[in-house]
Amino acid sequence: MNFFFLLIANCFLLFTQASLATPGKPYQFTLDLTNVKNDRIPVNLKTPKIKKAEIIYNMPKMVPGTYAVYDFGKFISDFKAYDKKGRALPVQQLDENRWKISKAKSLDHISYWADDTFDNIKKEDLVFEPGGTNIEENKNFLVNTHGYIGYFDDMKRVPYELTITKPAGFYGSTPLKAVNTSASADTYRINSYMEVVDSPLMYNVPDTANLNIGGSQVLVSIYDAQQKIKAHDIAAYIQETLNAQKNYLGGKLPVDKYAFLIYIDDAFNSTGSFGALEHSYSSVYYLPPLSSAQIAGQIRNIAAHEFFHIVTPLSIHSEEIGDFDYIHPKMSEHLWLYEGVT
Repeated sequence: MNFFFLLIANCFLLFTQASLATPGKPYQFTLDLTNVKNDRIPVNLKTPKIKKAEIIYNMPKMVPGTYAVYDFGKFISDFKAYDKKGRALPVQQLDENRWKISKAKSLDHISYWADDTFDNIKKEDLVFEPGGTNIEENKNFLVNTHGYIGYFDDMKRVPYELTITKPAGFYGSTPLKAVNTSASADTYRINSYMEVVDSPLMYNVPDTANLNIGGSQVLVSIYDAQQKIKAHDIAAYIQETLNAQKNYLGGKLPVDKYAFLIYIDDAFNSTGSFGALEHSYSSVYYLPPLSSAQIAGQIRNIAAHEFFHIVTPLSIHSEEIGDFDYIHPKMSEHLWLYEGVT
């Protein structure tokens, strides 16, 4: 289609079980989607044990696949740190993305509010929507985790436990498998911050379809603001393409699960771009209000490219991507490989 700008990016990470920190308590995050205030949600962190007198908490300056500086710390406010007795600890914000906490050996928990990026009106703060966050109370929450969750210096490989409190009737679409789920909350366990960033979620009243492609369970999840486009229709359109890719790869896919998370807006956006952001086991799509056939065609065309990223760069990538530096990012010179062969 030539009436809107289509941008496709890829995102991928190397998972590792090695830990730079002493084994122990994980990061324990809670995102409360039932407590929206001024288009923000509260984020609470029960921290791992800190063995330093001072520690720095980071939100990413950039994430893999976007190739742009977004400074996700801009969307964080009311950052506070407490000891076990609820006493406030000294906090100094160093820049847009970093907070230094003193008396950190006593640190027990952190709280702050996270704003979304979709409704941002400052041109200098615009974020490409598939890599951004959306908070629409009782409608939709696009949880690109790097917009809500951070990490401490030298502790990116400490495990995470993420609990999401959700409105009644909401379902969390994600490549992650919940270790506990109920009508009011879901809990996930994640190996490292790299895997956190690689694991988007979308919460809304479910409209999903499931496909079995070459032994892989493929989830198609849609939120259409106009409630016109249905997941089963889109799944039928892309199934033929995915089966062709399966056959090309020898009849079996190299992943056991994959999720298409698709947000269809009811108006053209402030950035003027639409497209997808690729992850290792999922892709996030942001599309304009088009007809069902047009939407299906766009998704099918994009998916043909994005889905092949399960081969490269999931299995083939540079060190800069596998152990990404979210504060001082170093760009890989292998984009020609990742995009050219898919």
